[in-house]
Amino acid sequence: SGSYDLGVQTVRGESITKLSEQIIRSYDDGGSTSYIKVRAIVPAKRTSFGLAHNLVAAALKRYGEGEAFFAADPDGVVAVYRVADMTVRGRARCCYRVLTPTASRLVAEWMPHYRTDEYLEDDVAKLAWDAELATAGDKTGTIVHLICGRILPIYDLLPETMAKVVTATLDDGERLIGRVLAPEEIEKFLAKLDITFERSMSDLLDEIKSGKVILIQRGVKIKKSYVDGVLKIEVVPPRHMVYDWTTVVRNAGGTMERIDYQARLFLNDADPVSSLEALRDKITDVAYAA
Repeated sequence: SGSYDLGVQTVRGESITKLSEQIIRSYDDGGSTSYIKVRAIVPAKRTSFGLAHNLVAAALKRYGEGEAFFAADPDGVVAVYRVADMTVRGRARCCYRVLTPTASRLVAEWMPHYRTDEYLEDDVAKLAWDAELATAGDKTGTIVHLICGRILPIYDLLPETMAKVVTATLDDGERLIGRVLAPEEIEKFLAKLDITFERSMSDLLDEIKSGKVILIQRGVKIKKSYVDGVLKIEVVPPRHMVYDWTTVVRNAGGTMERIDYQARLFLNDADPVSSLEALRDKITDVAYAA
């Protein structure tokens, strides 16, 4: 087994392995900067409704109405609340946390948009929150993107977000230390170095299973869903595109199922990676929902 440290915190996983290593800049004295990708099987993030409620209540007390709430999201229930503002490279940023029962994301400089009619009362939010926790697994696979070696020569190319530096001990005993980049940051960073980012559909599947919602071309989303307690990978096109995408998903080995009178599209349950590979030409402009 391996471990990696988040600041003073150590997260231990069943397995942490290096997937790839690429030297992205070399220096005359023999030094280098590398991009290393590792896969970690770690305990799934699980946030109780009680903790989420306390965070929302504290933000409401500090910042006022509209700065914290529970809301109904197409991907499940979310808690949105303002957190302490940050100064990053001399710029003040107003930040919000978007929290779900199994994931968390920090959003800087803009308020995640939800209509007031999407807000949920506490009792309704608790039912939805607890139901999602009940179907979530205990372990999750996650991809960690590390920039290792010399950082200062490429510092100005790195994202202007709060730096997270971790150390990692791999299953084979190798130790790494590097700056973590989020999945949505790594492609843009490598492009600044004129390096093409090779997207792995297996990695993309891990990201989806860990709770990330992938936004691809023309407003189509790919996310994880639970149907009768069974994990599925769902493709969610805009309503007016469902007919066209039904054909696309079926050609990729997926299925269309009618659930509560709605047509819903799912990748191949047995081999979702092959379905993602078949959709590769559609997955051209990946972004990540908050």
